[in-house]
Amino acid sequence: WEQVKLGEIFTECTEKSRDGNEPLLSVTINDGVVKSESLDRKSNASKDKSNYKIVRPNNIAYNSMRMWQGAVGVSNYYGIVSPAYTVISLNETTNSPFFYQYYFKKSSSLNTFRKNSQGLTPDTWNLKYPLFKLIKYRIPQYDEQKKIGQLFQKLDYTINLHEEKQKQLEQLKKALLQKMFADKAGYPELRFTGFSRHWEQKKLKEVAEINPKTSIPKKFMYVDLESVSGTNLLSTKLIDKDVAPSRAQRTAQKGDIFYQTVRPYQKNNYLFELSDSLHPYVFSTGYAQIRTEQISNTFLFNILQQQSFVNKVLVRCTGTSYPAITGKELEKIKISTPLSLKEQEKIGQLFQHLDHTITLHAKKINQLKSLKQALLQQMFI
Repeated sequence: WEQVKLGEIFTECTEKSRDGNEPLLSVTINDGVVKSESLDRKSNASKDKSNYKIVRPNNIAYNSMRMWQGAVGVSNYYGIVSPAYTVISLNETTNSPFFYQYYFKKSSSLNTFRKNSQGLTPDTWNLKYPLFKLIKYRIPQYDEQKKIGQLFQKLDYTINLHEEKQKQLEQLKKALLQKMFADKAGYPELRFTGFSRHWEQKKLKEVAEINPKTSIPKKFMYVDLESVSGTNLLSTKLIDKDVAPSRAQRTAQKGDIFYQTVRPYQKNNYLFELSDSLHPYVFSTGYAQIRTEQISNTFLFNILQQQSFVNKVLVRCTGTSYPAITGKELEKIKISTPLSLKEQEKIGQLFQHLDHTITLHAKKINQLKSLKQALLQQMFI
């Protein structure tokens, strides 16, 4: 690859807005150049945009104070950006803008931008074009640039597809949690064919045992409960089984539900699905252990995720900074349940399938992002 200065490749674009009415663009760390209206945040743009800079398709724009963090991207739009941004264009068509977009995201590039930024503290580091153009880079011929840029574009496109699908599934789950459980009248808005009977209200202690008494074994696998990419499926860390458990810990079995008793919000409960029956498991008492007796555990698991249930819990919590509920108070909360175990199981299985699919997308996204990071380090000098 040939070594050049960035000033030999790029020219700064200083064209100003004609009347300030062009579409307003922003440069983000994660998504590059985007339309400002697409961002879920309040705009801090000036009313007078006459000094804003014009950005054209295939220009590269970067946040001068955040270049060292990767706030850079190729624009797909015509619009204007804040004067705090730097806009550059390629001197020749025999260079690929997307190659440089990803090259500039590499960790060694970010470190170079940080070193070349002016300012004494991170809040004041600033990389304007006069300093940017002096930085030396090694670059390949155009054909190789184009192929590298296209590869990373395809990766980003695939990641975005999985993220959008995951978002849609999460929205579907949220809607179904509202519609597939009985309202105050005792009937769900949406239910499976063949079921029409009224749902009954019962206290949680009538259908499940809270914190069942179990003997602690001498050898065990420790369970560390954690969310899998924001879903409610259980991820575990199985630690040395020869370590003696303390009396404060309890043993668990497959099918138990764990409900976080401190800050008990919607995504803090887990279904214990370990299939390894050779070892007993113990877990922290920061969770209420719920073992179902007269109700489907997968059905109950999804009741616990309903916002209406969370609201009932929060009313019974004590404490402000760290609201918490006791097992005794948890037992008193009423839930609505169908009399038919088959209907309970069908509802539980539907949400299990949704959670599983959401998790698959989350894992795929993480794998693709890891692959992208590895390739960023290996495909550039």
